[in-house]
Amino acid sequence: MTDLPLAGAGCALDSDGAVRQGERYADLGGSLIDVEREGLRLTARFGAAVDEELLREAIAVERACCSFFSIAFDADERTLELTVADARHAPALDAVQSALTVRPGEVRSGGGT
Repeated sequence: MTDLPLAGAGCALDSDGAVRQGERYADLGGSLIDVEREGLRLTARFGAAVDEELLREAIAVERACCSFFSIAFDADERTLELTVADARHAPALDAVQSALTVRPGEVRSGGGT
């Protein structure tokens, strides 16, 4: 179980929702080619085997719960870019990066939402 530790970060997900979103990212991480964190931006590039339906679901959840994210997805390049305008929300980028890079069998738990 992977819980996104976004308490106080402005995320509207409840604890169960954060766990489910963390699991989505962990599943997507199996297709991750590269993830880069630069300042207030996180860019993740996925391989051709990425579950695009799951990726679109994760994006939809982020748009609904975390209005502080600016989200861009290039379907042709399979690249997801999350940015925040305020450094107070930078921990949310760290949480997404961490969830994407969970190794198989690894369990991470955070503070919930």
